[in-house]
Amino acid sequence: MPDLARTCHVCASGFFRVLIAILIAGTCAGSGAAQDAYRLNTGDRIAFRFVQWDTIELGFVEFDAVNGTYAVESDGTIMFPLIGAVEVEGKSLAEIADAVTLDLQGQLGLVEPPSASLSIVGHRPVYVLGSVATPGAYDFSPGLTVQQALALAGGLETVLDDSPGREAATVRASGVLQEIAIDIARQEVRAARLRAEMDGANDFTIPESVTHPDGPDTLKAVIEHERALFQSRREARTRALDALDDSRALLETEVSTLQEKLAGLTRQVELLSESVGNMEALFERGLVRSPSLVAQQGQLINLENRQLDTETAVFRARQAIAELERERIGLEADRRLDILRELQRSETAIEQLTARRDMNRRLLLGAEALLVASDEALDIRTSYRITRSGPDGPQTRDVTPDTRLGPADVIEVEVIILPGG
Repeated sequence: MPDLARTCHVCASGFFRVLIAILIAGTCAGSGAAQDAYRLNTGDRIAFRFVQWDTIELGFVEFDAVNGTYAVESDGTIMFPLIGAVEVEGKSLAEIADAVTLDLQGQLGLVEPPSASLSIVGHRPVYVLGSVATPGAYDFSPGLTVQQALALAGGLETVLDDSPGREAATVRASGVLQEIAIDIARQEVRAARLRAEMDGANDFTIPESVTHPDGPDTLKAVIEHERALFQSRREARTRALDALDDSRALLETEVSTLQEKLAGLTRQVELLSESVGNMEALFERGLVRSPSLVAQQGQLINLENRQLDTETAVFRARQAIAELERERIGLEADRRLDILRELQRSETAIEQLTARRDMNRRLLLGAEALLVASDEALDIRTSYRITRSGPDGPQTRDVTPDTRLGPADVIEVEVIILPGG
């Protein structure tokens, strides 16, 4: 069942409406302030229940067609049967209840709006990053603190654990660094290839700073793999463009031929029109017979029809050329967009891998300090920061382990090891 402490309702006045409010709200007293403070956003899931007192049947009528659980879509709306899309992003449950009940009243032609019970049954997750055992997204629940989120993420990195197994933790951290360095090298080579594709270059080079932990031969193999992919994609693009160019050339040749044909037909139509005009003048004077005039008029009509057909063919060929040009532009635009998306993903991966590498380096140095100077006192400090989106954009601030979190908060945990003083 939905948490009744997170339920709000809207009821109309009158004895039966008060009764409805009591039956629906139950133990809601005291939850209004919290609900007014919470604003919905994409990813929240809300349970809706609508009822109305039937004065004839003397019972409550359930609105089964719209009762149920709904998720806030990416555009900030909830799609209801009968009503359609309702904007809910940034609104409280009470505000949404008011809007939906009024929409139902208008849609169904009710004398009074129904009563509504809304419950939040699912929140956006929180994200735990940094010096934790298992970074990632975790389910949010009201009252969740930074310390509790850290527990969900498995606590701090085990490499900082001053235990008999810390040597093994150091080895694991070294292995993680090795894997990260391999991934960074691959992503750097891939990004260089994508930048060259974006620029339309014939080949690509990588920065001299790129290295591979397994040595230059392994780096060369990675480069050759990306170069083969580069050439394959380049040849595919060239074939596609050449096919469009060949089709365009054929159509342009067809247009040229049709225009020559059209010029000849136009000249014939002009000459025959002049001849028909002369024959009509002679016919009016009784100097030529009617069948001869009719025959020439028929020939003129046939020529004019052929002229019109040729003009239509020219128009269609030119239209096909324009469509080929649009297809070419679309092909290039789609290609550049795909490359840009791949490049953004690769650059994002490089940034994330670099951050992980730096963090693991610090952790490894701390573990080595524990191994070398186990008899010395070390000052291990943990700092916490949360990033929360608001009306003015994301805001980052330092917090304590007891700080309460909100949905979609990003928690960054950092461990710093200093020599003891």
